[in-house]
Order: sequence, then structure tokens, then C-alpha cells
Amino acid sequence: MSEANPLPTRSEHRERTNEPTNYLMIILLTALVAYLLHTILGWPWVLLAGVLGGALKGRFGWVHGAVGVGLSWAALWMGRFVGNADYAGRMTELLGNVLGNLSPAAVVGFSVLIGLIIGALGGLIGTQLRLLILPKSVPPVSLKSTLTGSP
Repeated sequence: MSEANPLPTRSEHRERTNEPTNYLMIILLTALVAYLLHTILGWPWVLLAGVLGGALKGRFGWVHGAVGVGLSWAALWMGRFVGNADYAGRMTELLGNVLGNLSPAAVVGFSVLIGLIIGALGGLIGTQLRLLILPKSVPPVSLKSTLTGSP
């Protein structure tokens, strides 16, 4: 940061916020919240998990929202197949027939794709809310600097 401009440069911002721990923790938190919202309130509410992922990350928050919600929906499908494979197989076969003779794998794939799209839209909303709420003069905070106390 220079004396004239108190905001960090783009390269300084990247150095402070491109930690794999931050990315993974935001994605896992988004997936956990999406799973809880899906099981407690229903699938439309997972948009809020994407909003959370986008708001926590900021730039490219749509990726975190999409991956988190998509991971959650894939885990829900895996749970259905592990819990009762016969029922899940019949369910995906029936949905495939209703949708035009799709294979059960395509039904699962399309379902996860819908989750990815909902998560990405939520992440975009969260990113924009972050830009509206936080003042631009607040520098980004990284997990490493928070734990070690170094800038």
C-alpha cells in the first residue's frame, strides 16, 4: 500500500486472500448450510446458502456458491443411493421416464446441475450484497493474518 492510496493494490489483495484454506472453508460452510436448509426447509431455500458463500468470498463468490450447493446436492443423492438403493433407483428411473426416457444417471446429473445453477445465482447475489453493504475502504481480511496477527 502506498502513502497516497490506503487501499491495497490488486497483487497485495491477491497475496492476502488467495489462501486455499479460505476457499475450502467457505465451500464446506456453504455446503453444510445448503444441506441443512434443504433437509429442514426444502430445496428453494438453498439459494440462501449460495448467498452466504458469495457474501463471504466477495470476488468470484458465485463459484463458491455453485460448488457448495452442488456438493450438497450430490451428497444428498449419494445418501439416497446408500440408504436405499432400490428406492432411489426406482425414483430416478421414474423421473427419467417422465422427462423423456432419460437414464437415471442423467436425472442425477441434471439435478446436481440445477443445484449448481441455484448456488451460482445465490453467490452472485451474495457478492453484490457484500459490495453494497461493506464500505470500499475496508481492506480484505485473510485467515492467515487473523490467526498470526501479521498484516
